[in-house]
Amino acid sequence: MAKVPRTDGPTARRRQPESRRADLVAAARILFFERGVDRTSVEDITRAAGVAHGTFYLYFDTKDDAVNAVMADVAEGVVARIAAAAAEQDTPAVEKLSTVCDALVGLSAPGSSAARDLVAHYHGPEHRDVHDRLAHEVNRQLVPVMAGIVAQGVAEGAFEAADSTAAAAFALSAIEGLDLLGHRGSEAAAVPTAELTRFILRGLGSSL
Repeated sequence: MAKVPRTDGPTARRRQPESRRADLVAAARILFFERGVDRTSVEDITRAAGVAHGTFYLYFDTKDDAVNAVMADVAEGVVARIAAAAAEQDTPAVEKLSTVCDALVGLSAPGSSAARDLVAHYHGPEHRDVHDRLAHEVNRQLVPVMAGIVAQGVAEGAFEAADSTAAAAFALSAIEGLDLLGHRGSEAAAVPTAELTRFILRGLGSSL
């Protein structure tokens, strides 16, 4: 496994204190997705990040704190992916909705066994408060994005919704329901994204 890329030289050394946490999160993310949480030690993370073992504890109290940071990083990427897809000018709203479902299903029920282990670990009771805050923040950011998709679908004649913001909240709530399966293992992975998309489309008055 390759180390997290780093840049040599005086500038890199000056910036190192600012970037160490990001290096640790990036290394933990790679390792958690490759090995799973339980098979990754703090020493593995610091070795991959190229920092001293004690540096980890300048930024995180425990490995579970690194799990929280990794999931926040993953969620940030998912939100950015959805926002970029929603901003595409020539993509129909139905396709954009499918992208939203794909991205959020992947967050709750990723494909690899190591990634599912990470998600299952994150759904443990010790992470519940952090998990709920992150889920709330993700939905807060996505409601206006989804509302834009719904409004576009209404304009295209594909959806029926008197209130695009309320419809967006309902749709996101349906997707978030998969999260209830995520903490029970791999069951959510068995839910076809296409089926979820059709369910939401019916709720939006689409016959597709």
